Amino acid sequence: MENCKINEGIQYKKVEEYEIDILLIIEAIILKNQRLVFATVAEKAGVTNLVIKRNPQLRTYILQKIKYYKETQLIDHKIDRAVASLLKKNKALTFISLIDSCNFDTKTVYQSQFLKDKIRKVLSENKPT
Repeated sequence: MENCKINEGIQYKKVEEYEIDILLIIEAIILKNQRLVFATVAEKAGVTNLVIKRNPQLRTYILQKIKYYKETQLIDHKIDRAVASLLKKNKALTFISLIDSCNFDTKTVYQSQFLKDKIRKVLSENKPT
């Protein structure tokens, strides 16, 4: 009996609590410009193998959120590069010029509220005074 582990002190959170922790940790990792990988997110959120065995949907949740945040980072990076390029070439900074410079499909841009908002935000930030 000496070799048996006592699991009395282990307490598991609800799935919703893990999800909130996961989102906060992903945002913190992005703010620190660290590498966004499953192992880091799971470790910092306290999602162990036992927790994943009890709640297998957490693995899918983490992977989906990582994919979403990586895609938004990619879009942000593309738009920032396009703005820098257009400003360097002294070209007009317009909605259409950003779409063309980023090689976005116009139909996709007009259907995506995130893309429209991001482009509008960048245009307002770089408005000539």
